[in-house]
Amino acid sequence: MAYFLLTTTLLILSGLYLHERSSRLRLNQTERRLRNEQKDLHHSLEEQRSKAMGNLEAVFNSMADGVLILDADDRIVRVNPSLQSIFGIEKELVGQSVMEALRMHQVKELIDQTHIEASSKESEIEFPDLKNRVLRVNASRLTASNDGRSGGAVLVFHDLTESKQLERTRTEFVANVSHELRTPLTLIKGCAETLSDGAIHQPEAAQKFVDLIDKHVNRITFLIEDLLIISKLESGQVSLNLQTVDLNEMVSKILDDFEIRRSSWPVRD
Repeated sequence: MAYFLLTTTLLILSGLYLHERSSRLRLNQTERRLRNEQKDLHHSLEEQRSKAMGNLEAVFNSMADGVLILDADDRIVRVNPSLQSIFGIEKELVGQSVMEALRMHQVKELIDQTHIEASSKESEIEFPDLKNRVLRVNASRLTASNDGRSGGAVLVFHDLTESKQLERTRTEFVANVSHELRTPLTLIKGCAETLSDGAIHQPEAAQKFVDLIDKHVNRITFLIEDLLIISKLESGQVSLNLQTVDLNEMVSKILDDFEIRRSSWPVRD
């Protein structure tokens, strides 16, 4: 009986030992699998982070607008190639202040306002040292943590020079066209009023005023034709028809055309 109990106990203990060993082996295998999965996940996250950083770097460097990033001490930590191109700067800017790098107090004041008011600011600034280039500068404050302290700022410089020049050109163009239209219309109206007041019954005077009306109508017609051609050029509706021409014949034709137009201009005292 004692032998049976001993044997049974040994069998039970052996079974428990084998079960524990099997469990330990399964646990070790699980731990190794989890460690491998953790390594794979960490490697995958690193690859994704590296790819994302590469994409951001590519976007940052290819932006047409100039970008300047400042740290909490308002020292430059990053600039993109467009910013250096806009300001014609080839030297290293990292570590410098905005005043040291750009020497523009308007930009420094914009950054100070951004920090004081804790909000984004925008300003149009003309840079005389850059051939009167006009830039729209957007400044945004960065926060370092949840306590609201400044973590620096990011500035974006958008070149408005070309659009401003186009705007001025259009304004001048409209003013010139308005003048060119107003002058003949005023003369035509004056001639018509004079004819209505009785000059129409005086053949010699009536013919003079009719001739003036005809000339100024032609002047307006030529002006409208020029405007239509400009409109077609801007909309891309006019295509070039390249061909060989006789230069002497073309110049003669142009001179004849200008002579016809000149004859329609009013005689000035």
